[in-house]
Amino acid sequence: MASKTNCTINGTDYYKIKRKVGKKLNKAGHWVDDYKYFYGKNKSEAEAKYKRYKGNQIKGVTNKTFYFGEMADTFIKNVFLNDSRFSEATKERYVNAYNNNLQQSPIAKLPLEEVKSIDLQTVYNNLSCGASTVRSINNLLHHFFKYLEKEHICKDITENIVLPKITNRKGNVVSDGDIEVWTSTELKKIIEGSNKHRLRLLLILAINTGGRIGELLALRYDDIENNLIKINKQVAIHPVFKDGKKSGQKLEITQTKTKTSVRSIPLPNNVLKEIEEHKKWHTEEMMKNGYRTEYMFTTQSGKFYDKHSLRTACNRLYKRIGVTSRSFHVYRHTFGTNLAKAGVPIQTVSNLMGHSDINVTAKYYINVDNSDKQDAIDKITAIVF
Repeated sequence: MASKTNCTINGTDYYKIKRKVGKKLNKAGHWVDDYKYFYGKNKSEAEAKYKRYKGNQIKGVTNKTFYFGEMADTFIKNVFLNDSRFSEATKERYVNAYNNNLQQSPIAKLPLEEVKSIDLQTVYNNLSCGASTVRSINNLLHHFFKYLEKEHICKDITENIVLPKITNRKGNVVSDGDIEVWTSTELKKIIEGSNKHRLRLLLILAINTGGRIGELLALRYDDIENNLIKINKQVAIHPVFKDGKKSGQKLEITQTKTKTSVRSIPLPNNVLKEIEEHKKWHTEEMMKNGYRTEYMFTTQSGKFYDKHSLRTACNRLYKRIGVTSRSFHVYRHTFGTNLAKAGVPIQTVSNLMGHSDINVTAKYYINVDNSDKQDAIDKITAIVF
């Protein structure tokens, strides 16, 4: 008995099946389901060919017309920038890191089927950016390749990647777990050198609270009550993207990063005095320049600071007083590290810093040496005896 068929091609009978094999870009630049026909002498043979095709996809074989850079740009534009799981700040950081370091690199011009883990590893090893930037690139590409794997386009090659050690400006090798902090001498210079600077209180609060920059910029004067500073909101800087590239930004007050970020932090008397002096100066500036705001930190026209203008102002101050420029987030790392060195329990540090996971807090205890541990024990002993 002849095998059952359902089509004839060039006089030969075949059994034809239509199966979804992944995704493809249509002419409008949108992802749509991609289907392919498989033929055999009978249904079983056609199904076997389909299974072999899927097996090759899982092993990494894909369409050579899909290039790494083309697919990455499309993923960023149509998928990643629309993913609600990521904050706008995270999206901006990841996309900028990729665009500035990989978008125009030779690997972007390779077909996806030719890009292997070792190729990506080599690219990472030769990047001249910092460890955090490499991590941002890898995080983005991890989501990219996971997406491609789920769509049966290619396998995830980021699983075998080892983030390289990076040499900092001082020639020291730093890894992903290393934490950059201000020294006590540098902090003293910053406090003394920022006298009468409009950002003085912002820096003092960063040193004494470990607040994130967005949290500090969102502070109102009524957030200071009973010698406590209440952190319950943040200034969010949302990048505006066009065709996968940043074209501008918008600022707005939003909820804190996580629910655990809502917290109250005690303030020492000297910091409370700084707040009073800042408010007096700020009120005089408002009357002089003709604006009104309840927010503690604004430009001379009463607007929120954006990242660029704040970074520029801080770097000018650092240059004038002779300290190395660092990211504003280093104040937060310094606060957490100093609490750990003082013997403060990890759960308390986690609460003060608003961490959602105590494992994030644990990194600050890496920098605690034996002398710090001894000082902490001595303090406890002094209380008991």
